Amino acid sequence: FLDYSSRVQPQLETVNVLEFFRRVIGLRCRILGDFQFDLNINSSLNAVFDPVMLQQVVENLVNNSYRATSGNGLKIGVSAD
Repeated sequence: FLDYSSRVQPQLETVNVLEFFRRVIGLRCRILGDFQFDLNINSSLNAVFDPVMLQQVVENLVNNSYRATSGNGLKIGVSAD
């Protein structure tokens, strides 16, 4: 649940991008069922962001995609250098 009535300050962290997407998309797979995902991300790539906020964004995108396709043939790809 997002709190839309107040401004939330991002809690910035240095995060390994590949591990972040593996964890978040893996959680979605367990909740929504099986779908394909392809991660083409350099394993040493780190970025500074708020992992909780970005997780909410990614979960919303995956959930919306899953609903739009009824889960049939859903394949999600993420690439980063």
